[in-house]
Amino acid sequence: MVERIPTKRIMWCDSAEPDRIKTWRTAGFMAMPVVKEKTDEKKYQAAQIDWLKGIVSKDKAIKRMIYVHPSCTNTIKELQQWKWKRDEQTGEYLDEPVPFQDDAMAALRYGVEGWRKGKVKLKTFEGGI
Repeated sequence: MVERIPTKRIMWCDSAEPDRIKTWRTAGFMAMPVVKEKTDEKKYQAAQIDWLKGIVSKDKAIKRMIYVHPSCTNTIKELQQWKWKRDEQTGEYLDEPVPFQDDAMAALRYGVEGWRKGKVKLKTFEGGI
């Protein structure tokens, strides 16, 4: 029996990789570029990370949890080494991650893009999975 690949679901991709998006589309996938919006306050990564953390605005927060299975050792290592950029002059941390060994985090940010933009209904799991 051949396993069916879900080609009818949107697959969010890095907009800086148009050739890869084209390759996925040619293969029959619904590959869509992530719109990397930039506000006056934050870069797109910070907005995506805020959504993952449950920060909607300065006044409103929603409880969100990210569960990483213990077998995902590379993802765990990446989470442990995650760092924020620092302003060299003031020493203050910036609202922008250091782009080093961040592939899993980029995949996580892109993977929730449909929910973050309200294009997909977010399912919640009461009491865990």
